Amino acid sequence: MGNEELVALIQAGDTGQIMPLWANMRRLAFKEAGRWAAANRNGVELEDLGQEAFIALLEAVGTFDSGVGARFSTWYMVYLKGAFTAACGMRTQRDRLDPLAGAASLDAPASADDPEGIMLGDAIPDPGAELAMLAVEEDDRRARLCDVLAVAIAGLPPEQRAAIRGRYWQGVPVDNRALGRAMRALRHPKVSRSLAGFL
Repeated sequence: MGNEELVALIQAGDTGQIMPLWANMRRLAFKEAGRWAAANRNGVELEDLGQEAFIALLEAVGTFDSGVGARFSTWYMVYLKGAFTAACGMRTQRDRLDPLAGAASLDAPASADDPEGIMLGDAIPDPGAELAMLAVEEDDRRARLCDVLAVAIAGLPPEQRAAIRGRYWQGVPVDNRALGRAMRALRHPKVSRSLAGFL
């Protein structure tokens, strides 16, 4: 039985013919749904579009007029496109041109060859993580510098240690002669070699 005959029976009240009509139109509907799902329109999945296709079939049956001369499949495609457009949130030109309409989900696999691999969201660099990592590295560098300085200053005589600590840690006036001798001692190759890596 042809599609137009099935539609006429359904319109006459024989609702038992809906499933045979759906069986005839299902392949066309899912071919179109697959095309829309492949375009990844706002994350709408094939199953969702399949349900929309069945509802569109019922709406098309309700308005089809065989006297117009059009085939039912042509009439159905108009309703199908309208249903998919609405399901994908693309009713207006602005909606269709929205860059997010074709954006991939961050939960999608990063590679089509490896669907079990990492997701797109995992492959996007996180600038906050990079800054946090740099802060950790800087804290580590400062801690090592403090350890090396503590060893270098511990080898100075007490008045030179006091001049270094007073000037650079406490910000108080110190004996400039003791400070000068301390700085010369720290510049000695034996001591400065351990500090050179921090310059």
